[in-house]
Amino acid sequence: MKTSDRKTFIAIAAVLGIALAASIIMAAAWISSTYREKQEKFASDIESALSQAKHAESESRFKKNGYHVNVAQIGEDTSGMPLTYPENFISLDIKDIADVSVFKFYSYRKPVEAIFGMENPVDTLTGFVTNRFLLTFYNALDKMNVPEQDYGFTITLHDGTDTVFHNAVSTDRPAVFSTIIYDINPPLECRVETEDPGKTFLKQMSGIIISVTLIAIILCLSYIYLLRTVFRQKSLEKMREDFTHNITHELKTPIATASAATEALLGYPAGDSQEKRDKYLNIVNDKLKELSSMVERILEMTASEDRELPSGTEECSLQEILHSLCMELRLKYPQAVVSENVPSGQATVPADRFHLSNAIANILDNAAKYVSGTPRIEVSLETDGHKAYITVKDNGIGIPKSEREKIFGKYYRITEGDVRNTRGFGIGLYYSRSVISGLGGSITVSAPEEGGSIFKITLPCRTTEK
Repeated sequence: MKTSDRKTFIAIAAVLGIALAASIIMAAAWISSTYREKQEKFASDIESALSQAKHAESESRFKKNGYHVNVAQIGEDTSGMPLTYPENFISLDIKDIADVSVFKFYSYRKPVEAIFGMENPVDTLTGFVTNRFLLTFYNALDKMNVPEQDYGFTITLHDGTDTVFHNAVSTDRPAVFSTIIYDINPPLECRVETEDPGKTFLKQMSGIIISVTLIAIILCLSYIYLLRTVFRQKSLEKMREDFTHNITHELKTPIATASAATEALLGYPAGDSQEKRDKYLNIVNDKLKELSSMVERILEMTASEDRELPSGTEECSLQEILHSLCMELRLKYPQAVVSENVPSGQATVPADRFHLSNAIANILDNAAKYVSGTPRIEVSLETDGHKAYITVKDNGIGIPKSEREKIFGKYYRITEGDVRNTRGFGIGLYYSRSVISGLGGSITVSAPEEGGSIFKITLPCRTTEK
């Protein structure tokens, strides 16, 4: 990625990140503001209802003919008999009709019925008209459509020496409101206690909260996925550049050697030494084989990428494959010490022998290449009847923990230590994992305390005893 492109991408990513964060913050602020407005409106409605109740009670107390006559109709059904107080409402004189107050309720049935059933609706000491105060309070809540819930009232002398009225309610998170009535001597304090409606408001807003949360999560995940995709693309581009550099470097060496040998052959007279001609022809032949091997490895990688690798074409004996690969390893690296710990019997895997052998050979080859000093490689095989476990332990330079999963990525090569001094394209382990995964197996790598690496291959298999 070019510097200008990188700067543009960083700028766009930063702007998108800021916009996303701002959107989430604004949504959260809006939800918080809505919740707070509901709480403030509820408190305002309660205080308004208290104020109306206080003035209505005072007006009723100072009527010449005593307190008002109260009539209440509950619900939409007007065919039933209304609640009245006093009960002799029908026998009132015509001059007292002006003192009749009619209340219409659509909710709060239970508390209203309790008010009309009060034994002492007027306090004998202070003259406080309790039922008028309570009826007006509930009627105000009903008109303001305040959600129905339990309310507890405590009406006491302001100095706290006596209680005029009290009914308790059970609350977990109480919300308390109060007002003082000064036109009674001594003054009264009216306190209202009810459950804080916060949970109710949150339930009412749950649809909006869930929707906004889901949208925020989707946007965040999309943003993260976008960044990961771009960075993975950038990493893949870098690995492709490394791959091109590696393959160019490795192809140049055998081509240059073969070209030099060919030029030397062309410069020799026809009757020159046959021994020299054979020497240079062998050099050309070896370098062509090396080139062929490189091309084959690249084709193997391409095959594993563009199409499914063949699997299950024959029953492959793991004992035979491991023994053959260890023999080849000893021939290729004469200085290596290779030990085999393979049980008797037969552990067979339905696979393509060529690809399975190459997948394991890559592990063994790496164990011999990436080492300082004499390579010491232990190859073991264990079975449990249904699975085979192939372990390759070496005394190599080891693999950092942060790199152990990355080494199975396409084109990936560790850039630390002596790894860069060893030839490779970064496709061998990718190819090995592709083959083994295609057979329903897995491959992992760990590091023993004494150093080196341990590769463990797990494959489904069938076992037979000899």
